[in-house]
Amino acid sequence: MREMIKPWAVLVAITLTAAFFLGAVHEITKEPIHMQQANARTKALAILLPEAAEFIPVTDITAVPGVEFLYTGYRDGEIKGYILSSETNGYGGTVGLLAAIDINGAVRGINIYKSSETPGLGENIRAQSFTAQFAGANARLTVVKNEPKINEIHAITGATVSTSAVVTAVNAVIDYYINYLSSGGN
Repeated sequence: MREMIKPWAVLVAITLTAAFFLGAVHEITKEPIHMQQANARTKALAILLPEAAEFIPVTDITAVPGVEFLYTGYRDGEIKGYILSSETNGYGGTVGLLAAIDINGAVRGINIYKSSETPGLGENIRAQSFTAQFAGANARLTVVKNEPKINEIHAITGATVSTSAVVTAVNAVIDYYINYLSSGGN
């Protein structure tokens, strides 16, 4: 019986020691990780809306399916635009993006921050040649397989579902601007 207790006691001691050190490492690294995430978010916001010097999160946004959060971009106390986050389902899972909209309601740019679409096909939604199509859009968009006209986005060959997911997310942002922000609301 004693021979059984000793290995168990050693195992418990090792487990408790490992748990203690993991907890300590977590506490030590928690704040630096949080700061790095905040810096990365600030850089992403500044790239999408460079004329804004400060981004203030709006915490009391109107709940709308697909719109996750809202930042208002300011320079010298003047609103320069908005950055909204939107998520929707793509072919391989959730597609999340940030979309910048200027004060006139035109999309300034988008940045895909979450995607598990198929490499080589759906992941092409991250390509600059695809995301550039959204710049200047100020009305609901549709997906087309031929040459796009105004308010149309050319589908990525072999990735129509992924393309449609991004268009759906951007349309949610455009709708949010039209329905809430253009009239001065949140």
